[in-house]
Amino acid sequence: MPLKFNFKDMKQGAYAPLDPGIHPVIVIKAEEGTSKAGNPILIVDFEVLDGPNKGGRARANMPDFRIFEFLQAVGYTKEELLAEDFEVNAPDYVGLQLQIATSLTAKDGNTFTDVKKYIAAEPTPAVEEQEQLF
Repeated sequence: MPLKFNFKDMKQGAYAPLDPGIHPVIVIKAEEGTSKAGNPILIVDFEVLDGPNKGGRARANMPDFRIFEFLQAVGYTKEELLAEDFEVNAPDYVGLQLQIATSLTAKDGNTFTDVKKYIAAEPTPAVEEQEQLF
């Protein structure tokens, strides 16, 4: 039996593009990898938690300077990160929440989400109220 496809609805890249902007996200997958140039990278998949793109996903292939920014956004201090031999263990980041700033990039006739910046998650009102109690 032949396979049938509707190529009009085909996603470009790993996920359908997100609208440009700032999105609250959760890390749903993280793994170590190697860039085309042979350098270590962190490959992270995010799911949007709220807003018009809720449920949408994005992937980022992070070189070292982006990993540094990502780790600061999820709560590591600069001092911790600058310690000698800081170990990146990708599975530890699954479930962490932050925000990503995105834009769209066109390449070879396809449009992709480009993660431009990693930002600490906005505190929820419940967390802010608890902090005021102490």
